[in-house]
Amino acid sequence: MTMSELVAKATQRVITVSVDRDPLEPEIFLRAHSGLARGFWSHAGHWTAFAGAVAALESPGGARRFADVRAQAELVAREAADDVDPPARFHGGFAFSPATPRDAFWTAFASARFVMPAFELTGGAGAAESRAYARVRCNEGDAKRARAHARALLADVSTVWSEAAPTHVAARAVTVGSTDREAWDRAVTAALGMIERERLEKVVLARTLDVSASPDLDPVDVLERVRRDNPRATVFYFEPQPGHVFLGAAPEVVVVLHGNSFHATAVAGSVGRGSTPAQDERLAQDLLGSPKERREHAIGVDDLIRRVAPLAREVEADPEPHVLRLARMQHLETQIRATVADDQHVLDLLGALHPSAAVCGQPRDAAFAFLGDREPFERGWYAGPVGWFDTAGNGAFAPALRSAVGLAGRWRLFAGAGIVPGSDPAREWEETRIKFQPMLNALGAQNGG
Repeated sequence: MTMSELVAKATQRVITVSVDRDPLEPEIFLRAHSGLARGFWSHAGHWTAFAGAVAALESPGGARRFADVRAQAELVAREAADDVDPPARFHGGFAFSPATPRDAFWTAFASARFVMPAFELTGGAGAAESRAYARVRCNEGDAKRARAHARALLADVSTVWSEAAPTHVAARAVTVGSTDREAWDRAVTAALGMIERERLEKVVLARTLDVSASPDLDPVDVLERVRRDNPRATVFYFEPQPGHVFLGAAPEVVVVLHGNSFHATAVAGSVGRGSTPAQDERLAQDLLGSPKERREHAIGVDDLIRRVAPLAREVEADPEPHVLRLARMQHLETQIRATVADDQHVLDLLGALHPSAAVCGQPRDAAFAFLGDREPFERGWYAGPVGWFDTAGNGAFAPALRSAVGLAGRWRLFAGAGIVPGSDPAREWEETRIKFQPMLNALGAQNGG
């Protein structure tokens, strides 16, 4: 039986094989799989590139979308013959809103979409080797034969990966449209009015920047530049259909779950980078001493703790925030850790935490309604949780910030700022301008709008 016949016939089992191999850059792997669903995730020095799909999960939206995805994944997990470590993963994400995105940029993404990939490559900074995985579907009686075919397939594609050559296209792009400045000022002023009347404590207002790039620009080249320029960020890339791309570099993680150990970072309160180490340090001290920035940060910390506490036996947070230095921004950051029940699934935690005060505001419902009224664009997956989970219920997700969605040479960039008492429309506009820079540089455009 040929491999194509096995895959076509497959309904009952998911077979995984894996091998160690010489280090390979993830961009080479991704270019070799152009035309397939593909993606990338990196966090804390470890990365995974993936392509193809032996299973796909999708939710039409609604309040139960996290539970829907979990239920679909558990059906697939029953088919998985997982005698490899780590267990098989699903990669993807959720839209910010429970509703299905309707803008043309988001037609391939749905309210939630995940794939269990046919091929994965994992590695890390300075690692002596990579690990490659291949998966196929088969009927129960064909498992032994399918495993042999999968190993042969992995050997064949590993050769293709090694021989693949980069085909870089110079990044050349121009900005073609931005959120209207007067509309932004009005929205910030309206938010401050709601805060003064105690209807809001905080709201995270975002704006967009539209960019036109060469249609032959390989989005993997864009990813490569983002990854190179943002080594401390959580970098993500998801291409559910060829040419429909979403990627970015988030400063924080909303949930990392391994066994019963929960970890998240609260990141809020911002200032730019200095031109010298001394100026950097002065700005950092100003950030730490700013009542306005400390208040914004505390709202995010308190929100995370309050939402995870009912699902945890104990929750611990840093007693004081520290300064997180990224390529162009400095932020206040607090680490939050907790112990949860052994059978807790990462998607249950995610459903409780999203949308957090860091991406939406506080109180949640009032902030969500305000954004629906005041933001003149559809967020889609911007500020939604993106990442992975596995068949054991572990996973890692980041809020999709500092991000861009691309289609046919058109790109839409997103950046937001937390509005709290003391916010100033001009200063928040400047903060979002700086947050656009990682994606603008990766696309070869300089005007931040």
